[in-house]
Amino acid sequence: MRIPTFLVLMLAIGCKSDSTTPVETDTDTDADADTDTDADADTDADADTDADADTDADADSDSDADSDSDADADADTDGDTDTDIDPNDLDGDGVTPAQGDCDDNDPTVYPGAPERCDGIDNQCDGQMALGDEDADLDTVLDCQICSDHGFYTVSAGLTGTALEAALHTATAAHNCTDYSAARIFMFDTLDPRPDGLVECVYTGVTATPNGTTTPGTFNTEHTWPQSQGADVVPARCDLHHLYPTDAEPNNRRGSYPFGNVVSSTWSSGGSTLGTDASGNTVFEPRDVHKGNVARSILYFGFRYQYTVDAAYKSVLQQWHLDDPPDDVEVDRTLGIEGEQGAANPLVLCPWLVGEL
Repeated sequence: MRIPTFLVLMLAIGCKSDSTTPVETDTDTDADADTDTDADADTDADADTDADADTDADADSDSDADSDSDADADADTDGDTDTDIDPNDLDGDGVTPAQGDCDDNDPTVYPGAPERCDGIDNQCDGQMALGDEDADLDTVLDCQICSDHGFYTVSAGLTGTALEAALHTATAAHNCTDYSAARIFMFDTLDPRPDGLVECVYTGVTATPNGTTTPGTFNTEHTWPQSQGADVVPARCDLHHLYPTDAEPNNRRGSYPFGNVVSSTWSSGGSTLGTDASGNTVFEPRDVHKGNVARSILYFGFRYQYTVDAAYKSVLQQWHLDDPPDDVEVDRTLGIEGEQGAANPLVLCPWLVGEL
């Protein structure tokens, strides 16, 4: 059978398309694919390289920045320190010898420095602060006990109302709530002598504590009268102004102010009631208790913010000088601190009395 010519041609074209064209197409595709792949790979590589380069650059940049920052910080800090410390100010207290620092090896010593209980002229003014000495030559600075109980630094250099305000704050820890318990503590624990007896502060007569608030004929003296502000707690039970006393002298004293009697109407055991030079009725305690009275009244004034007038204060300040605190009174105020939270600073820092 003879195949028509056009079929032969069609078959020839078809075969060519099946055998040749696909190969060329595959080749082109492979080539394109290879080319694209290579191109992509190159591009990716470049991108990776760039990214790495950027990353490295960033890292280097960050590292440099950190390094620069650290260096700058260190340099600035050192620079500031070097700038702040004057080579002529050896102790770094901000004052040079040329500016009045009298001890450039001690940073606590310079003009205007706060006074400390250290036996040193901290302010370079040529004067020792009150109490900052060993006047009794017992090898202990007089201010030591004052400092140990928190009163020295807060009061140094202050006078008048500023001192009163500072001492009011410094004794804020004092507290009591039970008047009966305070009196029993006074009679049974605080005030017995070594022989176990309690002594009337006005006459010297004695009584035996018995666990009550009224042993024998004794009761409690409110040095600051209850009728004048000591009638509510904590003032009423504040042992810094409460003392054991026999009933008669306590009744005689009543609410009269203390003073120097020039004309007596009653006396017993060294205490007396009468009139002073101005004709006012006053009560004068025996000499051994005058200083205690003075320190109790002045304490009560700043502790409870009452005013002690100038004339009355002058009498009390003189009594304080005539009868300074002794060991018994110091032990007493420390016993009160243990029981009620604060000592009387005028007992531990007696120079303050003259500064009020």
